[in-house]
Amino acid sequence: MTGSPDTGRVQTWRPGRPVPAVQAALAAGGLDRLDREQLEPLIRALISEVLPPSQVAAGRGLGARGARRVLDWLEQQDGVTWRQRWDAGGGPNGSGWNAWLQAMSGTTRNVSRMAIDALIVLQAIRPTSRWMLSMSRARLWSLWTTYHDADLFDRIRNLLEAGTPAIRVRVVTLIELSRMSISSGRSLAELRAADFLAEREVLIEAGMRGAMYVAWTYARRAGLLAGEPFELGEVLRVRQRTPAQLVAHHGVENPAVAAMFVDYLTERQTSCDYSTIAGLARMLLKLFWGDLQRHYPGKADLALTVSEATQWRQRIATLPNGKPRRDLGHVVSAARALYLDIASWAHDDPARWAPWARPCPFNGRETSRMQRQNTQRQTAAMAARTRSLTMVVPQLVSSIAETLRIAEKRLRAATGIPAGEEFLLDGQAWRVAPNTHTGGYTRTQVFVLSPDGRQLDLTAEEDAAFWTWAAVEVLRHSGIRIEEMLELTHLSIRAFRKPDGQVVPLIQIAPSKTNMERVLPASPQLTHALSRIVARQLAHQQAAPVDDRGPMLPLVSRRDEYELTYSTPLPFLFQRRLGSGRRTVMSGAFVRNRLDKAAVAAGLRDTDGAPIRFTPHDFRRLFLTDAVTNGLPIHIAAQLAGHDDINTTRGYVATYPTEVFAAYDSYLARRRAQRPADEYRSTTPEELQEFAEHFGRRRVELGNCARPYGTGCSHEHACIRCDYLHVSADQAGRLDAIEQDLHKRVDRAQQQQWFGDLDQLRVTLEHLKAKKEQVALSPGSDGLPIDLLLTAPPMTIPTGQPGVAVASRRGSGGCAGPAVLNHHGVA
Repeated sequence: MTGSPDTGRVQTWRPGRPVPAVQAALAAGGLDRLDREQLEPLIRALISEVLPPSQVAAGRGLGARGARRVLDWLEQQDGVTWRQRWDAGGGPNGSGWNAWLQAMSGTTRNVSRMAIDALIVLQAIRPTSRWMLSMSRARLWSLWTTYHDADLFDRIRNLLEAGTPAIRVRVVTLIELSRMSISSGRSLAELRAADFLAEREVLIEAGMRGAMYVAWTYARRAGLLAGEPFELGEVLRVRQRTPAQLVAHHGVENPAVAAMFVDYLTERQTSCDYSTIAGLARMLLKLFWGDLQRHYPGKADLALTVSEATQWRQRIATLPNGKPRRDLGHVVSAARALYLDIASWAHDDPARWAPWARPCPFNGRETSRMQRQNTQRQTAAMAARTRSLTMVVPQLVSSIAETLRIAEKRLRAATGIPAGEEFLLDGQAWRVAPNTHTGGYTRTQVFVLSPDGRQLDLTAEEDAAFWTWAAVEVLRHSGIRIEEMLELTHLSIRAFRKPDGQVVPLIQIAPSKTNMERVLPASPQLTHALSRIVARQLAHQQAAPVDDRGPMLPLVSRRDEYELTYSTPLPFLFQRRLGSGRRTVMSGAFVRNRLDKAAVAAGLRDTDGAPIRFTPHDFRRLFLTDAVTNGLPIHIAAQLAGHDDINTTRGYVATYPTEVFAAYDSYLARRRAQRPADEYRSTTPEELQEFAEHFGRRRVELGNCARPYGTGCSHEHACIRCDYLHVSADQAGRLDAIEQDLHKRVDRAQQQQWFGDLDQLRVTLEHLKAKKEQVALSPGSDGLPIDLLLTAPPMTIPTGQPGVAVASRRGSGGCAGPAVLNHHGVA
C-alpha cells in the first residue's frame, strides 16, 4: 500500500496535548491575515511540540530561526495574506518552495519544514495535495489531528484499530483524510465525494495507489459523508450511459443520424433493461451503422439496397481474428427490427419518424432461418458439452472437497504456533514464517515454510478453497444463475413448516434475467453449504449485528455487473473481508477464476486430451439435466430455473431422444400383452403379508436398507458396502468405531501379508467413507442448527392448502410480496 512518502517510516501515532494558545488562535480564525509578531510565537510553540524531549531546549533557538526564515521568505512574495504569498512564491504545485528548501543545509532545512508544517496547522497557508505528496510530512499529520477534528480522528482511529491489523493501512487512511482536509480547507464533516475524486486524481498522477476506498469506508462508519453513496465505487466506476452517451461513445458522425438513434434507443429503453439496451447499441451503432459509414462516407439515411445489405452481412460475418461471428443472426435481426420499428412508429408520429422510414432490405424468412440455425448449433454444442462435463463432475467435486480438507487441516495445525517455530504435519516438519513486514503489521494471516522451502499463505489458501467449494455446492445443488447466487442474502433463506412439523428451508431468488422472483426448496446438500457459509460469516466478524431475527451478517453494497448499478446495503452471503477491513461482495470474475483453477488442480481432461474448464452456467445445465433425467417434469424444472418458456428449459436439458425409449417401452408392452393369461393371477393374502413384513425386515443396526421388494441381501449383510443402506444420523459414532476396527484389520493383514483380505478391506473403507459423507450431509449432523440459517420463524402450511411464502423484491433481500407454493413447495 502506497499513499504517502511518510508511510515507510511512520508506524503509528496519536495526537499530543494541544497548546492552549494555539487552540485559542485557531478558534478565533483569520490566521492567514495575522500580524507577524502574533504569528511567530505560535509557530515556535508548534515546533517545540514535535521535537523529541531531549532536543526541546536546544530546539527553541532553532525553531525561532526556522520561523523567522520562512516568514522572511514569505514577506518577499507578492500578496496581502500569508496564503496569497505562499501561492505566489511556490507556484501552482509548490515547486518553488521545494527548490528553496533543497538549497539549505540539513538542520536548517528540517526546522524550516517544521515551520511550514506549523503554518499549515494554523491554516495560515493552504498547500496543494501534490505539494504535500512531494516530500515526507510525518510531523504534520500528528499536529493536524491534534488541533483539527480531534474527536472525529480519534473515532476513525479506533474503528481502524478494530477493523484492520495492518498498521500501515491505518496510517495511510488517516494521512489521506488529513491531506484532503488541508488541501480543501474543509473539516472532516464537510468532506464530500468531489474531494475524494480530486484526491484520487492526484494519487494517480503521482503513481500511488493510496487507500481511498478504505478512507471512504471508515469515514462512513464514523458517521461522515451523509447523503453520499454507500461505496466509493458508486462514485468512481462507470455508471449507466444515457442513449445520447451510447451514441456518442460509438462515434456516429452525422448529427441527424445520431439524433435519430438517440430517439430510437430512448423508445426501446422503456421496455428493456440496461444490458439489453447497451447490447442493442453495440449491434446497431458499431456493427451496423459504424460499418456503413466507413464504407459509404457521408451517408445520411437508412436507405439500403438488398445487395448492399448482403455485402454488409458478409463483412460482419467474420470477426477480426478470422473466426465466424456466432451472434450474426442476432445482429441482422436487430438491424431488421430497426427498419420495422421505424416504419410502425411512422404511422403514430409521422413528423418524427416518417423521414427515416425506408424499405427493409433484410428478408424476414432468411433472418429467422439464421437465428434458428444459430440456436440449433448452440443447443447442440451445449448438449454435447453438458454430456461431456457430466462424466467429470464427480472428479471435480472430489478434488475441490479434498483441497478444502487439506487447507483446513494445514491451517488448524499452524494456528497458534509462534513465528519461526516448527510444527509437525503428516509426519513432516513445517515452520511458521517469521514476520518480515517492516511497515508495521499485526499479523492475522498464517504464513508457513513448507518442507520443500516454499512460503505459503495458509489463510488465503483456506479462504480460496472454501469459497470455491461453497460456490460449486450452491450452483450445482440449486441450478441458479451466477448473478442470482451472488445476490443471495441472509434474508433470502426462509422456511415453512410441513403438517408433520418438519421445517424445510426455502431459498428466495431475487428477480434477475427475467424479472421473475421464485422460491426454491433447499436440498440437504444445499442447506449444508448455506449453513457453513452463514456460520463462517458470523465467525469472521468482530461483533455480529443483532436484531429481532437474531445475528445478522454485515451489510455490504453490491455492484451489478450488467446493470452497472449498486444495491442498497444488504447482508450478502458471498461477501469477503479484505485485509484493510473493508467487505466486498464477490464478483462473477472471482468465481470464474476459482473454477478455472479448480479444474486445473483436478486435472480434468476431455477424451481428446484437451483440458476441461467449467463455467458457472455449466452447473445450471447440469442441474436441470439431472433433474429431468431423474423424473422431474420439465414444466416443474422450468419453474425452478425461472424460465418463461418451457422450450428454453428443453434447450438446457441434455437428455437422449425420448421417442426411442418410448418406442422400446411400447414394444415391451406388446410383448407382455402376448403372454399367456394363466401367468397372471391375483395376489394371495400370504403374499400381501410377506410384502408388508418386507419393510419391517429392512431395519438394520445402522439405519434402513432400501433394497427392492422380493430381493435378499446381496452383500451377505456387509451393509457398509451396500448402496441401499441409509445410515441414521445418530449412528455416526458407530461408523467411527467400525472405521477404527477396519484399520486394525488392515494393519494385521499387512503384517500377515494377507493381500486378498487387504484389497477387500480397503474397498470396505472406501464405502465407509462414502457413508460418513452421507451422514455429514444430513440435517443437524454438522452441529450447525437450522435456526442459524433462518431470519424469520417457520411458516406453518395447513394440511391440504397451498402454502404462502413471502418473497423479496429485487435488491431488497427481504419480505415484500407473496409467492404461492404448491404442495411440493415449488413456486
